[in-house]
Amino acid sequence: MSTASTAPEGDLWFDISLAQWSLNKAFFSGELDNLDFARITRETYGLGGIEYVNQFFPGQSHRPGLPSPDEAAGRGQRRTLPADHD
Repeated sequence: MSTASTAPEGDLWFDISLAQWSLNKAFFSGELDNLDFARITRETYGLGGIEYVNQFFPGQSHRPGLPSPDEAAGRGQRRTLPADHD
């Protein structure tokens, strides 16, 4: 997986988020653990918004299986959902 260089979010007038589906091949293959998505998003891409996808949490609603909002907030991130989700 390549590392992108990004400007710190404080320099932007908008927030950028990464959808979990963007890394679907790595998650489904086991190369990455979907529960590490928030950490990967912050450490690898420097992004503060994280969009979870319920396909990575089979057999349950997508909200209960997600890392807690406090975990994301501890990295200066916030969980978001794409507009086509509830």
